Amino acid sequence: MKINEVRALAKQKGLEKIPKSKKLIIQAMQEAEGSNACYNTGYSGECGQDGCLWLADCQTADSK
Repeated sequence: MKINEVRALAKQKGLEKIPKSKKLIIQAMQEAEGSNACYNTGYSGECGQDGCLWLADCQTADSK
């Protein structure tokens, strides 16, 4: 998902203050949903959030 799409989704989800980086925006959305803010931290295989919208993107980012 591109940064503009991530920002639009954050607005749809009601985030009032949207960070500049994709990683921080996604982590803010994870926190707002009551999930661990673990996106792109290297722990996608350990987070246990199999239903997370960002799981595939996170696993790709972790493998870089």
